[in-house]
Parts: sequence; C-alpha cells; structure tokens
Amino acid sequence: MRSLLVVGCIALAAAPAAAGGRARGKKARPKVVAIDVAGAVASGDRLRQCDAAIALVGAGQAAHASLLIGACADLAERADAARQARIAISRQAARDAWSTIDVDLVGDAAGVTVTIDRFADVPIAPGAWKLPAGDYTIVARTPHGETTYPLTIAANSRALVRLTPPPAPAAPTAGVVDFGTDSGAPLDAPLAGPPVVKHGSILPARFRAGLDARPVKRP
Repeated sequence: MRSLLVVGCIALAAAPAAAGGRARGKKARPKVVAIDVAGAVASGDRLRQCDAAIALVGAGQAAHASLLIGACADLAERADAARQARIAISRQAARDAWSTIDVDLVGDAAGVTVTIDRFADVPIAPGAWKLPAGDYTIVARTPHGETTYPLTIAANSRALVRLTPPPAPAAPTAGVVDFGTDSGAPLDAPLAGPPVVKHGSILPARFRAGLDARPVKRP
C-alpha cells in the first residue's frame, strides 16, 4: 500500500515538470515589426534612416540595409549598433559573393532620382554598389519621365549601368512676323501680266473667204 502511494506521488510531481518542460521547449514565433523605410527616407532624418538600416539587418535584409547604412556615418549615438550592422552586411556579402554595379548618369543629374526595383524605397547616388546575383531594373526618374535599365548580374562579377535621364521638353517659342512700318507712301503699281495674244481662226483661208463673202440674211 505504501509503495503504491509513493508511486502516485512521484507521478503527480513529474506531470507538472513535464508540462513545464514542453512549455519551455516551445519556441515563440518572432514578432514581425514593419520597418518604415520609405518614411525614414522621406523624413530626411539621418538618425531615423540609420535605425531603419539597423532594423533591416536584424530582419535578415542585408542587401536592402546596405543601401541605407551610409546614413549611420558619424552618428555617435548609433556607433556600436552601426558597426555591428556593417559587419553583418559585409559577412553576408562575402558568403553570397555579391557583385559590384557602377551606376553612372549621362548628362545633367539635377533632379534625377535613381532607384533599384527591388529596393525602390531607397534612392541611391551614382557610384559603386554591391548586390547579390540576380535580375534587377535600375530606374532614373525625372519630372519629365523615367529611363529603365534591365540588369542581370552573376555572382562575384562587376557591371556598368549608364543611364540617360529623359530631358525636359523644349519650351515653345512664339513666332513674330514683321510686315514693316506703313510710311503712308502710295503702293507700287501691280506688275503687268503677259501681253494678250489674239488668236486667229483655225479655218483655212478659202473657207474664211467664202464665209466673209456670204450675204447676210436680214429679217
């Protein structure tokens, strides 16, 4: 009887422990937090942009973060976190053999916004950028339209992207016709045309003589 009581107590004590072990062993799903990259860029606040870049690294979006991590430069309050983010980006680039693309604008770059289709919320400046292998579309936009450049890059390669932004349309010009100043002098006589030519009859002379000699009937 005593042995049965001991076994029952052990079983009751083990049950909560097992339940607790299962609860501790179950991993909670990470909470997905939206990263407002577009809002950070539009704000012009470098601290906010730096925080967005660091958050992108934490979310496993190193390529996206690499386009924005430059905002962290010289921000003392984010120095440690930015350094860790740069290290993570560099390691990811080495593991995946990212390639370098050189973006160049032909002509006037004023008012031109350059983006990469996969990361359209982060404008980039002309220069060298690193991206994983894949298919991209580089876009140069102006108030007058856009120019696109489809690009396929292999791993550990280099590509040159030259974009000619659409120019502004030519401004219309008003034409001026000058008829001169009226001096009040009489106008020149009109030019004479060719002389009037009187055509003769096409009838032969013998017929004309007969017609001319024919008496005229009077009523």
